[in-house]
Amino acid sequence: MENYELGYLIGATVGLLIGLAVAVPLLKFMKKDGKLKCKYDERQEIVRGRAFKYGFFTYLVYLFLDMIYGDYLERVMERGVVSFAGLILGVVVYAGYAIWNDGYFSLNEYPVRVVLTFAVLSLTYFAVAGIHIFALKDMVKHGVLSIHAITLLCGIMMLIILLLVLVKCACKKGLEEG
Repeated sequence: MENYELGYLIGATVGLLIGLAVAVPLLKFMKKDGKLKCKYDERQEIVRGRAFKYGFFTYLVYLFLDMIYGDYLERVMERGVVSFAGLILGVVVYAGYAIWNDGYFSLNEYPVRVVLTFAVLSLTYFAVAGIHIFALKDMVKHGVLSIHAITLLCGIMMLIILLLVLVKCACKKGLEEG
């Protein structure tokens, strides 16, 4: 707790609450029936289960490597960034497997709205990261990536997921035409 100022903790808490308040209408926007709950068929549930397993084990391997190399990683990133990078990696593995095996989009979702939401979120994360890099100049402190690098990691994650969806759609369309 000593590394973080009270203002940062208050700001993070307020940001989390605002994020939750925005998430509910956003989730309803992405659904065809306006509900929060996603509906998947049996095959999609199996794919999502495997995707979760791969993402989870990826995260476990990351944690193991963090135990071994954590001191080295902390020379270039703050502890919070190191921890969050593992979460990002697990989410990307989960999403990548689910997308590639047609288990990502629920039956009651508008895929175009989901892709649009990912694009907007990615741009928003990159804009906030840009502010920290160029205006506030606090992305790197004393040669170490600060906690503000998390926004950049989130932007990269959203961009990777967006690109995976677009590549999958392009491959699917190519197979249908060919």
